[in-house]
Amino acid sequence: MLLVAVIALTIGSPVLLSAAICMLVMLVLALASVVTALLTLQARVVCAATRLLRGEKAAYQAEVSFRSILPVGDIVVNVAGGAGTDSIRFGGMPFRVYRASGEKVFQHRGVYAPVSGSVWVTDVFDLFTFRRTLFAAGGEVTVLPRRRPLLPFQMQMGDTGPEEVRRFPDDASSPSGVREWRDGDLIKRIHWKLTMKTYDPSMRNLKPMVRTYDEAARPDMLVMPDLARLDAVAERARTIEDALCEATLSVIAAQLEEDAPVRLLLGRAGEIEGHGAQDVGAFAGALARVAFDAETPYEQALADATRRLDRTGAIVLITSRLTSRLADCAIRLRQMSGVAVAVIWITDTGRADADALMARLELADVIARRDNPFRAGEGAEVQ
Repeated sequence: MLLVAVIALTIGSPVLLSAAICMLVMLVLALASVVTALLTLQARVVCAATRLLRGEKAAYQAEVSFRSILPVGDIVVNVAGGAGTDSIRFGGMPFRVYRASGEKVFQHRGVYAPVSGSVWVTDVFDLFTFRRTLFAAGGEVTVLPRRRPLLPFQMQMGDTGPEEVRRFPDDASSPSGVREWRDGDLIKRIHWKLTMKTYDPSMRNLKPMVRTYDEAARPDMLVMPDLARLDAVAERARTIEDALCEATLSVIAAQLEEDAPVRLLLGRAGEIEGHGAQDVGAFAGALARVAFDAETPYEQALADATRRLDRTGAIVLITSRLTSRLADCAIRLRQMSGVAVAVIWITDTGRADADALMARLELADVIARRDNPFRAGEGAEVQ
């Protein structure tokens, strides 16, 4: 345009000057159409599902309209979230509502913004292309970890070793009442003062009265996943995080279905407790939202969390970094507390030193299992 204008003014050609003016008008109209379209653009993406399992598909609908009097070339909506980004191309006529639908596959657990992305607007002359962030609608999409159909191990919650001697079926600190003697009652629970009041001189006998107590709470299972930041490429790190969360959920769900209490420690996210199958959903939601950004080393977090084990019958450690120091912590915990201890190692390594660590844990009566999330098939297999 500038070149034609200079030539037209140099040689005094009205034809070339008119061509330069036409180019200028095209430039102004192109810029004005894109800017006004972006200012009046209404674009949104609504996802049909707000809660689904990892690997499932979610249908969505994209809707675009703008109210500028100038048409544009096309509008491209890039729908992010899940696996990859979908590009949907719409027409550029004003005062019309364009709709399109599609499906997204969510390969990793997490909480996603409502299938969000960006929108690109191009003028009819293909001179300008501007971008705007797409504010989606429909609420967050929570992708839950999957539960494994088979458990890697079964832990005997009642077998608590040395701690069993100080755990009773009744809580001596919570008396509930008094009743008559029954076969099998302990002599030390006889209420002697009330028993003496039952003495009948004519019958010359006593009716022993026994103190009763509230039933003590069942020992719970303490589950501690390693929430430290993973030093790996993004896709590999997400796969390992999925395996950590799914192994955690599998162990928890199996215990809750047996009405066994469970405690889950999630670092800065706090502690979650459950007592039955109805609580599995709460644990799954928490694992979908948890961030792997713990600043405290896993060994230190383990030492801090296991100082109060009065009502703990088993401890499950789930990590992707099994070191000699962590193995020592697990063995020491098993020997000093007497509770059942299990270690699930998320890895695909086959080194000899790794096998030696696993054997060392098993020799110390620590349940050790290896979970490979990169194995073909279901994506993970517990050995």
